[in-house]
Amino acid sequence: APPGAIPRRKLQELVKYLVMFVRLLILLTLLAGFSGFPLRAQQGAPSLSADVSNTEIGVGETATLILKSLNGDPDELPDRIDAEGLFIDAAGRQLSTQIVNGERTTMSLYLYRFRAEEAGTFVIPSITARIRGIEVSTAPIEVTVVERSSADQDLDATRPYYARLNLD
Repeated sequence: APPGAIPRRKLQELVKYLVMFVRLLILLTLLAGFSGFPLRAQQGAPSLSADVSNTEIGVGETATLILKSLNGDPDELPDRIDAEGLFIDAAGRQLSTQIVNGERTTMSLYLYRFRAEEAGTFVIPSITARIRGIEVSTAPIEVTVVERSSADQDLDATRPYYARLNLD
């Protein structure tokens, strides 16, 4: 063997230890990922916001209030929201989780249906909840309810329609 060369037997032993080290590193990485430590994705600050499908609706029409919760679920949300002139009831929930560049974002959408029985301008109040121990609130939302003409009512996509065709 040339001077300074590593003997074949020693080289095989080094390769064997290197393979064992790589396997151990892979195993530790997998275990850390499953246990959530220390490779767990960081979660951002919680927030709660509100939006509506329509800020102008007709008397008796239905629209949707969407509460969007980021990075945690509210401890409690009401089934019914009190707002003068509006009937607001819970209608469902949607969930999603996303991890981008090691930061996890969870989003929950809480859906509420609302309607009014008289024309006017009404306010959906601020809604306050606790998410992961932090108090968060939405901004109030103003909704205008108008009397629709019969021509406008024909365009209301929230109402079911029935048609009858007579062929004499």
